[in-house]
Amino acid sequence: MYRLVDHFGVYEAPTLYMENVKIDGKWMKGPVISNHYGHWDTKCLVFGMNPVAGDHYATYYKTMARVEQILEKGVFPEQPYAEVTAARAPVKEVILRGDQIDLGSFPFLWSNPGDSGRYVNSGSVHTEDVELGKNFGTYRCEIKGPRMLGISPEPNQSGWKMFMKKKERGDQVAQVAIVLGQDPIMWVVSSSKLARGKTDEYRMVSAIRGKPIELVKCETLDMLIPAHAEMVIEGEVPLDQAMKPEGPFGERYGYMGQKKDENFWMNVNCVTHRRNPWIVNIYAGVTRGFPTAPLEQLSLSTMQRFVPNARMIHSPVEATGLTIVSFKK
Repeated sequence: MYRLVDHFGVYEAPTLYMENVKIDGKWMKGPVISNHYGHWDTKCLVFGMNPVAGDHYATYYKTMARVEQILEKGVFPEQPYAEVTAARAPVKEVILRGDQIDLGSFPFLWSNPGDSGRYVNSGSVHTEDVELGKNFGTYRCEIKGPRMLGISPEPNQSGWKMFMKKKERGDQVAQVAIVLGQDPIMWVVSSSKLARGKTDEYRMVSAIRGKPIELVKCETLDMLIPAHAEMVIEGEVPLDQAMKPEGPFGERYGYMGQKKDENFWMNVNCVTHRRNPWIVNIYAGVTRGFPTAPLEQLSLSTMQRFVPNARMIHSPVEATGLTIVSFKK
């Protein structure tokens, strides 16, 4: 993947489809997918539109215009989702419980030489709280054992706030469902700060998609999860037990994320997945991890409420922390 990005560039590198991967000296059956949101054209495809042939800029602007149509007074709307039975949910084709579970048997990669181990790094981590609502965020999850994962939200991210709120109330555990191979719009919401305040992000996903996302009940948790995902990992984060060390890990900024002496972790109770699930690996800091047009249009629409002559905004992924704004003079 690194060589493809070096050869073609961040915005032109192709999607990588690996039928088999070697992990710890052993070949494992895939497929493993990477960089499927890297190319400019995917921005339109996510919203069901055709890219503008040969014009990446027009393709991106077309996507931002579509997002602007969806926004209502500068915020993303919500609409109901649809609950379906397990019989209609491909994610329930295989159900593993207890000792049947071995996270190491799935082709989750050791992405960077400096990483502390193999990671689940493309999951939308779903958490709920009576005060803060329903949220899913993209957090790195280190595989610590056959049925144990690290959960690594940073301080003041939504998942972290929910865990801390539950600890303050004296809750012993926090329920967590990690969704893999999720709907593209769900991945956008998971990886971006699109929500404002308490919200049900499944309802936001439904509105952005233009049709209800189909959800199904978890096997062991009081939660709903996407019926058409590739895999869901169900478990509980113990809030009354000692935390565990985690990291380091190559992060989206192109540098190693620090090792943490104390970090949340999760006991895995159940794994459900499609037959022969597709595993997605995000090469953080190297590839474009998610479509950025929705977040940039939200930022632009918000800015235009206070600076009407703002015309366009862009935050290049290859220069994290830099934002370019154009104005009409």
